[in-house]
Amino acid sequence: MSAPASNIAGLPILTSEGASSFQYRSTGLVASGGLTIPKRNGHRRYLLDVFFEPETAGIMLDVQIGDRVYVRLPTVLGDYTAISNVNQGIGMVKNETVKPSGFGYLQWLRQYIDFDFPTSTQSEDLIITPTAPLGYGALPGTYAVSALYLDTDQGDVTNLALAGGSANARRLWINIVTNSLAQQTTGQTILDTLAMPKGMLGFKDSDLVPPNMTFVGYIYAYDASALGTTTGGNANGFPTRLHHKDTDIEIFTVETQEGLLVNRNQDNSLAFDLSTENSFRPFSPYTYNPNKKITMALDTTLKAGTGANFAATTQAFIIVGIRSQVGQ
Repeated sequence: MSAPASNIAGLPILTSEGASSFQYRSTGLVASGGLTIPKRNGHRRYLLDVFFEPETAGIMLDVQIGDRVYVRLPTVLGDYTAISNVNQGIGMVKNETVKPSGFGYLQWLRQYIDFDFPTSTQSEDLIITPTAPLGYGALPGTYAVSALYLDTDQGDVTNLALAGGSANARRLWINIVTNSLAQQTTGQTILDTLAMPKGMLGFKDSDLVPPNMTFVGYIYAYDASALGTTTGGNANGFPTRLHHKDTDIEIFTVETQEGLLVNRNQDNSLAFDLSTENSFRPFSPYTYNPNKKITMALDTTLKAGTGANFAATTQAFIIVGIRSQVGQ
């Protein structure tokens, strides 16, 4: 599949200084903070890829342009690192040794999603900050954040609203939803909490799609994290099916209404693994139209023996796609 056109098409290979426009920057091992690609007068930057190491359950990366958080990128979540050999969870942004077909996460996505690479003007720093927004996970003692980017000193270097810019409404969109309550002993456990930067547009269970905005989902992923053992006489509780509805229609299981299989003891149909390029990608992207009611809920198996039900903010349902204004 050929990659869609992007906002970096046609950019010069070299700057006027004769340097390669393709640039690399890394924090190296640090104990705090993130990576800053600093603003530079007369230059514009385009973020091509990001990497994080060591792989640590629960870490996400906030990509900020100037004073605006542009997108939050998951790295690896709890069930990805808890199960060896067979991946049952989410492993998106990886370390620099994982480059399928030579791509990191963002460049890999560009094969399937027509998004514009985030771009900063001469007045905006581009900052990548690791964070642990779920109910588990913490930054390791030392870690490294690295990035590939394009630098150009030609063309418009001031307009914040260009494709991929901080003021452009059309952008890469990653909707991250979790559970505010521990696993329910009766009925379903709803995914009712956005695990995204404050103010970032998205939707969770029982929300209406924001007015005047369209969201298109290309890749779906789910991680059932921090569950401990889920087999045997003292097994913990765990999810079995994920129900995702637009108004009253199950989006991917409309005929049976059974929901998507996310049973970690059988198969997680929504597992994502960049290293093996495993993902759930609908044949046609799904469009979420304004003012439609969305539901997201889990069927679960309760604990056995002395096991425990899964805790609040340990589940993650992720939709990767495009956010834009109606008519854009």
